[in-house]
Amino acid sequence: MSPAATLATVLLAYLPAAISPGPNFVLIAHTAATGTRRTAVAIALGVVAAGGLLAAVAVFGLGGVLARTPWLATALRVTCGGYLAWLGVRLWWHARAPADPGGPGGPGGPVVPDEGGVAATPPAQATAPPPQDAAATTPPDQAATPPPQRELAGTPPSQATIPPPQGEVAPAPPDRDEVAPTPSDQERPARPGSAFRRGVVSNLTNPKAAAFFGSVLTATLPPTEPVAVRAAAVALIVAVSAGWHLSVALLFSSPVTQQWYARAEPALNRVVGTVLVVLGLTLAVTP
Repeated sequence: MSPAATLATVLLAYLPAAISPGPNFVLIAHTAATGTRRTAVAIALGVVAAGGLLAAVAVFGLGGVLARTPWLATALRVTCGGYLAWLGVRLWWHARAPADPGGPGGPGGPVVPDEGGVAATPPAQATAPPPQDAAATTPPDQAATPPPQRELAGTPPSQATIPPPQGEVAPAPPDRDEVAPTPSDQERPARPGSAFRRGVVSNLTNPKAAAFFGSVLTATLPPTEPVAVRAAAVALIVAVSAGWHLSVALLFSSPVTQQWYARAEPALNRVVGTVLVVLGLTLAVTP
C-alpha cells in the first residue's frame, strides 16, 4: 500500500472516532457554553496534546503493552469507567434549579447590605423626618444650633435629613472602593494551565481514545510501515483532532449558543450525566 493510501485509511478510521460525541466533546461543549472561550480552547488543546501522545505511543510500537499485560488493561478499564461515572455525577450535581428570585439579594427578597452599610437602609427610613416630639422638647438655647455635621460634610440630601442622635458622631461615608466587589473578585475563570491539564486528563482516561489507539490504529498502521509514514500519521491525527475540538470550543462559546444552552442546561446535564454514569459503570464491570 502506498503512503498516501495508508494515510487516507488512517484518516477514514480516525475521523468518525474524533467527531462522535464522547467525554471530550461533553467537557469542551459544556465549558464553552457555561464558561469562557479561553478556558474551552485551553481544554481543547489539552485534548489534542493527549491524543497526539496516545497516537505516538500506539504507532511507534508500544501499543502491544496492554495485550501482554492483562492486569494493566483491567486497571485502565476500571479507571476509565470510574472517571466517566464521576463526570456524570458532576453534571447531575450542576443541574440544579436557578436561584430563588425572592431569596436574599433577589428582586423580591430582602435588601442585602454591602460592605459600607449604606445600601442596607430602606428608602422609607432614609428620608424619614425627625420625630415631632423630639423637636418639641428641644431647649430654646439649642434651637439655633448649626446644621448637623453630615450636611456640612456634603453628604447627599437623602441622608442629610436624618440628624445623628445626641452624643454620637455621624459615621463617615463608606469608601468608594469598598462599596461593591469588582467583577473579577466575584468570578474568576479557570487558568489556562489548569484547563489544559483537565483536557489532557480527560483524553488520557477516555475509553474511546484508548480503544481506538490501542486496537484500530495499530491494526490500520502496522509496525512494518516506514517511520516517516507513521510520523505523518501522528501529525494527521493531531491536525484532525485540533480542527474538530477547537471548532467545538468556538461554536459553543458563541453568544447564541450560550443563550440556548443556558435555557436547556439543567435538562441536558441530567441526560448527559445519566449516559456517562451508565457508560462508566458498564465499562468498569464488563471484562
